[in-house]
Amino acid sequence: MTMPTIQAQLSLGHWLPFRRRLTSGDVRWLSPQGAIVVSSAGLPLGSRIQVSLHGEGHRLRRIPAVIVRTEPNQRGTRYSLKFNTDVTQSDKHRGMMALVTYLARNFHARDL
Repeated sequence: MTMPTIQAQLSLGHWLPFRRRLTSGDVRWLSPQGAIVVSSAGLPLGSRIQVSLHGEGHRLRRIPAVIVRTEPNQRGTRYSLKFNTDVTQSDKHRGMMALVTYLARNFHARDL
């Protein structure tokens, strides 16, 4: 059995165009509450970002998240992300989080 691979795109918005960041990385752990992504970008701790998940047969876009931990990794930086699971969000957001929950059930952590 092969493990599903999921790529993440992390987007840091900012009102100053030169402070905006867009980077991609490998998802190493996924749960309904958050994810661990390894990337070579330099995103600051505490940043509010948008996460897009891409894998075989699925694509979820613009999941709001915050970077709650950063640590150096052999392949760049390992980012711990907490998804915004606020229950006051729209039906679209709740549906997106249901899909994240579905994906997380079938995802196995890789070389943490």
